[in-house]
Amino acid sequence: MGALNVSDKTLKKYFTFLNKLDDSSKTRLIDRKKSISGSKKSVPSISDIYGSWEDSLSAEEQIKEIRNSRIDRSSELNFE
Repeated sequence: MGALNVSDKTLKKYFTFLNKLDDSSKTRLIDRKKSISGSKKSVPSISDIYGSWEDSLSAEEQIKEIRNSRIDRSSELNFE
């Protein structure tokens, strides 16, 4: 669940509402917030998400495959 961005006016309304809660309810809300905040997923390090391309083809074979797969579209266009 993503973070919610609210205006100052909305925050004031929530704060007014929360001030009316009894101490027990406020404590439960704080505990709930702490448990949610403490359960953040860890962000993978850059070394976990990058790497070299692994393939059985050599670099020359890969280049040849890419070039052979290209389509010359200039012959298909006719603007007359």
